[in-house]
Amino acid sequence: MASSWRCARAGRSSPLGEHLAVIEAIRARDPQAAETAARAHLSSAIDALRAG
Repeated sequence: MASSWRCARAGRSSPLGEHLAVIEAIRARDPQAAETAARAHLSSAIDALRAG
């Protein structure tokens, strides 16, 4: 949870919010939005890992 707080404080969306965006797109049966949300989440995760 602390990492989510740090992301939000740094002006980035939280991992929880990113997961919820993917879930909501799937629930809405919107594959394009689900893919976009998943790609955004993965990009954010990669950036966080690279930042250390």
